[in-house]
Amino acid sequence: MHNERLCDGFRVQLSARLDDELTLPEERALDAHLAGCAACRAYDERLHALTRMVRVQRLDVAPDLTDAIMDRIVSAPARSLRRAWIGHVRAAAVAAALTVVLMMAVSIPGIGPQPPPASAEEIVAGVRATAASIESYGASFTIREMNFSDEASVRVFRAEVSFEAPERFALSVRDRTPVNANYDAQHYELIAGPRKWWADEPPTCVAEVPLPCPAVRPRAGLDARQPFDGTTMIPTDIILPIESVAGFPSPMVVGEDTILGRDAIGVEVPYHAAERALRSLDPFEVLRPMHPLDPVEVWVDARSWFPLRLEVVASRDPARATWAARLGLDDQPGETILTVTATSLDETQQEVPDPPRSAAYADGGFHDSTFGAVPGGPSFVADLAPYRSGTAGEQESIASYSMGLSWLKITSAPRARPTLNGLLAAQEVRNSGGYIYYTPAAGGGRRIDIYGRTRHLRLESNLQRAVLLEVARSVSVRGVRQVVFRGAGSVTRRIGSADVGRRGFAPPKTVLQGHELASIFVTKARGRNASISFSYVAPDAEADTGIIRVTWLGGIEALPPTSEQPVVVEVGSSPARWSAERGELEWVDSRGYWAVAVPTFDLAVALAVSEALS
Repeated sequence: MHNERLCDGFRVQLSARLDDELTLPEERALDAHLAGCAACRAYDERLHALTRMVRVQRLDVAPDLTDAIMDRIVSAPARSLRRAWIGHVRAAAVAAALTVVLMMAVSIPGIGPQPPPASAEEIVAGVRATAASIESYGASFTIREMNFSDEASVRVFRAEVSFEAPERFALSVRDRTPVNANYDAQHYELIAGPRKWWADEPPTCVAEVPLPCPAVRPRAGLDARQPFDGTTMIPTDIILPIESVAGFPSPMVVGEDTILGRDAIGVEVPYHAAERALRSLDPFEVLRPMHPLDPVEVWVDARSWFPLRLEVVASRDPARATWAARLGLDDQPGETILTVTATSLDETQQEVPDPPRSAAYADGGFHDSTFGAVPGGPSFVADLAPYRSGTAGEQESIASYSMGLSWLKITSAPRARPTLNGLLAAQEVRNSGGYIYYTPAAGGGRRIDIYGRTRHLRLESNLQRAVLLEVARSVSVRGVRQVVFRGAGSVTRRIGSADVGRRGFAPPKTVLQGHELASIFVTKARGRNASISFSYVAPDAEADTGIIRVTWLGGIEALPPTSEQPVVVEVGSSPARWSAERGELEWVDSRGYWAVAVPTFDLAVALAVSEALS
């Protein structure tokens, strides 16, 4: 089945193959895609025909285009120029004129040598396309962290990563911080295989606690592990930033550089978007806290898209200073507070160690079986190959598919009553197959729940949202709309905007540019006034980093007491309090109590949302 978005990245690779620029894993992934995609095969044939036509054309005279070329270079956007060109281009312009003319003669898109992609769209497409082709990876990184504490103002770590597709992963981190009486080294290790997951966690003591660490380090292990298990997910975003760059709706290109001898492209995203890549090296949260809006530069290899350097800078937002002071962090606005730099990178076959046999393992409860599709499962699996299938418990069937870093997991079970918590962040989507509920990536992958009359299907994947929705449309289970949720002494109901209007006010369709109203829930509990919760999401968001929730409760005349030390501001003519830890703004006006939760944004965004509600 043809999917335009899925094919875009492979068409970039078709062009690269004409110039022998693909690795063997990329070739294999591309051939696998062509075998099942007639549209891309036709595109490939047209590409070869155009190449043959251009390469036999005769160029008799090469006019002197030096001045025109220089004018174009001077006026071109800075992001489209390699830094290495700038110092030498004038001296080499005349000698290179003939070469440039020849390149312009074959400047049909996708043909001939091209500069590395420098637009955000091309970077995202490249990351997505490359995900399916990665078979093996090894790298070393140096991590430098500033302002952790008075006892360890600068900490240094060395990290070793190895990966073999789809689920063999090893991470070893050694703390190289100079030790003192109040600091114990925070070494840790994580090893995962298809069926086993093991972790040697760091000690719990830190610099602020001047006590010796326990002699026994915490260790955890899981056997009979489900494929792509969300509770023991393999942190691979440091291999390819599928979520931290390709999952962010609008990364900003900041320039080009050479890192580790490789051409690199830098993009800037807020920390809440880049967190997945940084947590790949820090799964046990050893590193210091970062503010959600701290800018992060992610520098990726212009060819392989592997991250080469990450740099976190303290945001200049005034609210961040309050947040830092509350946590005892001495950060200056604009100061670099964390760097991650690759010191080696190896794309050849890696020997990934197995989890230790002698370790203690809990039973994950998954039983492998001969591969088979699950009841009611999809007919379209986005060109991924069958991987593992089996059962969890007596009635839950699981089938998984993968290619490189791309994966898809389908769970089929008898219908169970859905919970409100499982659907609060979900977008309700109606299609020809009934209702489906999409939840952006959180912890594991993106998720779609389909509640049929007798069967519940759950689709989990790191495929992009549009592709996962297409997979969901191919299932044979017709989804039933989920409206009423019953709890202990309360009933919550999904309602529409018209129902809210009858209560005396109507919610805005958007509270922030790019966000739209996704759901409205009203909750009634015994002896309490009804509360209404509005959820706003960016419709094309790949991750859950941008969800905004607004809660209203009538009959409240004063804010409830709190043990926090909030920032006091005003919303209209009403005093309000801002909790930086929770990312929540609260106030009371003539209509009742309001709370705006923006966990990955700042006070300025919360105030902008409050203005939209007035």
